[in-house]
Amino acid sequence: MTTIRHTRQGVMRRVEAEYHALDQAVRTLSRGGLDRPVPGFGKGARGSREHWTYKDALAHILFWKQWQMETIAGRPHEVRPSGRTVHQENRWIYEQWHERPARDVVAWHRWLHREVMGTLRTVRPQVFATKHRDHWPHDLVRHSEAHRKRHLEGRGGAA
Repeated sequence: MTTIRHTRQGVMRRVEAEYHALDQAVRTLSRGGLDRPVPGFGKGARGSREHWTYKDALAHILFWKQWQMETIAGRPHEVRPSGRTVHQENRWIYEQWHERPARDVVAWHRWLHREVMGTLRTVRPQVFATKHRDHWPHDLVRHSEAHRKRHLEGRGGAA
């Protein structure tokens, strides 16, 4: 793993670029319906009767983006199941969002981006200076990108 020095501007550029790529994928999928099943998504977390949709995949990405934003801001996490495996946590996210309409998840996607960018603008510079792993902030960029490419755009890759 490469060690790099992060800056506010560099992180904001990467987060902004991933948001726009994700938003384009959401717009494209919206034309065909975000309620269609995503082959293979959530297979580690889902029960036999669950059918994860593009909307569920987006909610999964957004939950972890919000988690990362709260961590960066040093705020307590409002909602997260505790004492569970990652698969159990992801299934909990599915259960929270699956019955909600796609328009609510898309609205969350756009609202959350504004919140993330506001957070990145206002956190202390030390937040960036103390992070040295190239994949940071993982959930705002790499995790989103991996699911976008593999599941939302269907281009393969690890998630």
